[in-house]
Amino acid sequence: MKSYFFIPASKIDKIRDMQHMGITDIIIDLEDAIKTSEISMFVDKIIEIDLSSFHVRVPIYDSKDELSLAVLTRLIKKGFTRFVLPKMANKKDVGTVYRAVEEKNVKCILLIEHPLLMLEIKEVLEEYGSIIYGLALGSHDFMAHIGGVHDLNNLYFYRQLILLNARAFGKLAIDIASMEISNKKALQKEILDGFKLGFDAKFLIHPKQFKVMKSIKFYSARDLKWAREIHERLEVFSNENEFDPIVINGKVVEKPHIKKSIDILNFFNHEG
Repeated sequence: MKSYFFIPASKIDKIRDMQHMGITDIIIDLEDAIKTSEISMFVDKIIEIDLSSFHVRVPIYDSKDELSLAVLTRLIKKGFTRFVLPKMANKKDVGTVYRAVEEKNVKCILLIEHPLLMLEIKEVLEEYGSIIYGLALGSHDFMAHIGGVHDLNNLYFYRQLILLNARAFGKLAIDIASMEISNKKALQKEILDGFKLGFDAKFLIHPKQFKVMKSIKFYSARDLKWAREIHERLEVFSNENEFDPIVINGKVVEKPHIKKSIDILNFFNHEG
């Protein structure tokens, strides 16, 4: 399971430390993590030291809650191509962003933080999916709109909608950011919950969270043995279409299980 790590623009001097920890997917946060009055200053800074290889979460609305692409277009002109789009209110606003960037090799993670946009995800991906490579739920803003308590039970349906649409349109599915830092067991539970649901990645906001995530064994030795037996069986055939059902540990294994076995083998190869 991959991790996408938010680092406030005010702490970009810590990026090297993050990389030494093994964090590869870093998102520089120009939105919630800094004061609105400081955005311009930090845009200047990340342009000056050229952080264009990283993702940037950019403000899309100004202080009057009006759509403004000033920060986004400025960064694109300076060679930035990977963005996280937050607070998008509806399909119309996503379309405005799309028309501004569609010919500029831009790839974005779309944060669903508004109920109306949640209802319009399918149409958004059908029409503007070429600039969107990842989909995620901005759960805290979303639940503020809903008026509900932020917990896994209340978020389950909305996370499933994100996952379903990501899979339907071939996008990366990124699970919610946790505010939990001190309670290791609670964080482990949340990370594993997203993994078991099928998410590809998780948003992180603190180095302690990354350490917890790295400590989790997503697959067991029993899982590895299961995957190897499938792989050994698969090697007998010229292709997976000729794979016939087998029984492992008292359970039938069929063609749909082949992808999971490959994921497990790749996980252990990467870990090793």
